[in-house]
Amino acid sequence: MKKPCTASTDTVCECAQGFLCGDESCSFCVQQCGKGEEPTENRGCRPCPAGTFSSQIHHHCVNWSSSCPSPDQQIVAAGTAVSDIVCADLKPTMPTPDVKPKPGMMLVMAIICVCLIISSAMPLCVAMHFKKEKTEKKPPRPVETPVGEGSRVVDAGRRLAPEPEQCSFCFPQEERGSHSSLLLDDKPFELVV
Repeated sequence: MKKPCTASTDTVCECAQGFLCGDESCSFCVQQCGKGEEPTENRGCRPCPAGTFSSQIHHHCVNWSSSCPSPDQQIVAAGTAVSDIVCADLKPTMPTPDVKPKPGMMLVMAIICVCLIISSAMPLCVAMHFKKEKTEKKPPRPVETPVGEGSRVVDAGRRLAPEPEQCSFCFPQEERGSHSSLLLDDKPFELVV
């Protein structure tokens, strides 16, 4: 009972929760059907058949749309018992690259990797070679000269170069006499090294 009767009006009734009025005067009640269901003739409910949907409470199921409303759209999701198909705008997309590498591409990538490894290892190898050569070189031996005036003897008979003179730079002494006297001299020429 929604409202009791009065001297001028009849009693007003309403359906209990989960039921709806079957006519305008609410003379009878029917089971309320939810989304994804439709009412039947025997005042009950049944699920929407395949390919149909009901998105409102206590309504008859309708068929899914067969296409999108706009030619610039495409179907992105199929319909369900409670919703129609879902459409979305077509976006110009770049073709997705093939994820699988091709055999020729694999060879090119391998060659590039080998070249990078060699080019990065080459300076290291050259540097190691020069370092090894430098460490293998022995210090130069001292120049041996015959024992004589101004020479010194070191370590069991090894003769070293003469000791340096008092000055680090000396002018040559002038020779006395004419050039012709040099040619007439009977001294043999000696080459000093």
